[in-house]
Amino acid sequence: MLWSELTDATIQLTDNFFDDILTGDQAELHVSEGLVAWRSDFWGHYYATIEYPDSDVDGLVDAADNCPLVSNEDQADFDNDEIGDLCDSDMDNDGVDNLLDACPLNPAESVDSDSDLVCDGEDAFPSDPAESADTDSDGVGDNADAFPSDPLETLDTDLDGTGDNADLDDDGDGLADTLETILGTDPKKEDSDGDGLTDSEEIALSSNPLSGDTDEDGTGDFSDNCPIDPNETQRDFDEDGIGNPCDPEPYPVPEPGFGSMIAVGGMALAFAKRQRKAAASRLTR
Repeated sequence: MLWSELTDATIQLTDNFFDDILTGDQAELHVSEGLVAWRSDFWGHYYATIEYPDSDVDGLVDAADNCPLVSNEDQADFDNDEIGDLCDSDMDNDGVDNLLDACPLNPAESVDSDSDLVCDGEDAFPSDPAESADTDSDGVGDNADAFPSDPLETLDTDLDGTGDNADLDDDGDGLADTLETILGTDPKKEDSDGDGLTDSEEIALSSNPLSGDTDEDGTGDFSDNCPIDPNETQRDFDEDGIGNPCDPEPYPVPEPGFGSMIAVGGMALAFAKRQRKAAASRLTR
């Protein structure tokens, strides 16, 4: 066996790593720490590096790699079973295959009923995919709780920073909750009848906050120029936005000037004509 035959030599190692011994007619090879020691009866001692197999090319030789066929430089092994996580079909060693385990890195859990990526044992609401935590233990999930750290509050209807339990006007419509209870309106809705006017605006207009058309004239309170008195045609002679039935001065007041004189003159002329007709009628009798 010549030296040139060893320059590209590849020695397959056994599990104990460095105990391979190759014997030739004239010499012995001893594998030691990545070296081949060549002892010859005639030439003395020679050393040459050898190639250790690294099938997944991750920088770790197969014999020392916990996942020799899949590159895993970090050698992660969650359950310490000497099988790298990328090659381990049961990474947490709980007896449930990774493909069936909703919590593959939690040996105490394998089910996630609501598929929210939180294992059932750690999920405060295992059947609600929108919730998983309840920090203040008030029965309302943190995502839906306006005050997740306050067990006494969960809602802030008018978003004023004060929880509904402490807020005297939950919907912020200007009417106290106690008054709304008396009126029968909804203290959680600023517009109980949904007509576009808040409950307090309807009270100010004397319209019914529980009816979208107080005067039942076919025009909803929000659009009605006279919401408390029927005004089906929405008449508004002076065009001031207040319907005639609700307007104390429904007719326009003429401004002083030539136009007013014409109007007054026309009325006088009409009166004179009526008088002449009446006189003529008396003469023909």
